[in-house]
Amino acid sequence: MKVKINNFFEKIKTSREYFEKQILLVLMVYKNYNDSQTKLWTASLTYYSILAIVPVIALTLGVTKGFGIDSFFEERIYSLIPESKEGAMMIIDTSKKLIDSTKGSVLTGVGVVILLWSIIKLLLMLENAFNRIWKVKRNRSIIRRMIDYVAIVFLGPIFFAIVLTAISFFSYKLRTLSSDFAYGHLVTFFLNLAGFAIIILLFTCIYMIIPNTKVKFKSALVAGVATTVMFFILKFIFFHVQASIAKYNAIYGSLSFILIFLIWVQYIWMSILVGAQISFSSQNLEKYSVYRSSEKMPIKLKKELSILVVYFISKRFHEGRIPYSSRELSKILNVEIPVIRDIINDLEEIEIINEIANNDNDDDRYQISVDPSVLTLDMLLNKIEDKNWVLYSDVKINEKYQNLLDNIDKDLVYNDSRLIKDIDKTD
Repeated sequence: MKVKINNFFEKIKTSREYFEKQILLVLMVYKNYNDSQTKLWTASLTYYSILAIVPVIALTLGVTKGFGIDSFFEERIYSLIPESKEGAMMIIDTSKKLIDSTKGSVLTGVGVVILLWSIIKLLLMLENAFNRIWKVKRNRSIIRRMIDYVAIVFLGPIFFAIVLTAISFFSYKLRTLSSDFAYGHLVTFFLNLAGFAIIILLFTCIYMIIPNTKVKFKSALVAGVATTVMFFILKFIFFHVQASIAKYNAIYGSLSFILIFLIWVQYIWMSILVGAQISFSSQNLEKYSVYRSSEKMPIKLKKELSILVVYFISKRFHEGRIPYSSRELSKILNVEIPVIRDIINDLEEIEIINEIANNDNDDDRYQISVDPSVLTLDMLLNKIEDKNWVLYSDVKINEKYQNLLDNIDKDLVYNDSRLIKDIDKTD
């Protein structure tokens, strides 16, 4: 009896911890949503989406036509906008005209380049938004970005066409088989479930690939499921809004479809960015404060933490062990992940540490990039203080106060020549 009671209270404790963890996750997502300027990123992504929608559909139509499933692809577009066939027809017709116009002139070539630029700009904006959410300041190199974006632009439609072909083929086969049996509803259910799973997989890949940092599969999957649910809810709302589009025609006329479509695109991007917040929050939930912001951290504390981060990274290097990750440093120092990430970003910027290549699925890891035998406290602190000094080198203080400033500078100069790796040793 006593064992059963203990098991009962243990289950209550576990359920309470799980519930508290979910509450903390929601609070963390809400705080990050405001701190990351998500609304501004959503507006920018919506703008570039409108520019990129025609070339994206044109590229996909061209590829699907090669596979012989372009009509199936058009049906999928019409199914997204069931109450406004005119709007969908306008987008498809414009995309077809773009394909037909690629037969010739220099002007057409320039137009295609501009349209492709809009797609690449959209991807660039998305990566910057994800990096902002993940507290990553260092972007991929220009060459790496160009290779990745060109691959997405040209290989993405091919992959999409293959998926559509597979869905069309299996849908036809299953419906043919179901016509002989009473399993029509079951087949429809499984087809809808397969479409749901494909969208989850798509969002999961986006959350793992786009940010310039290590994202665990579990965190990306949680975000993928949440975003897919939000996507279908928005789709359901959009369908019902379209049903009443005639009411808006009296006010906006033929522009009503465009206005409603813009709102829908905006909220889709908002749900995608919220999903990115969920992936970041779920991966870094162990140590986080919803009441403090790393931007408001006292300068003194930031310098002290920077010294400790460099000390631990140098110590690992001296011991010849696996370098620390940001999560490990967060646990050792008992400091929130966003704070540690900001400090690491600053130390990378002044070239004290650097991220190392890491082929496993673990977190990002960092190595010292300065010889620990010459890295002193005053060298590190002066580098921290001189960060971004070039940007403000043109600031000139009134000359009559120059002597006063010279005296202050003498008192502020660091003269501690102890090595960072030896700060734990006493004289």
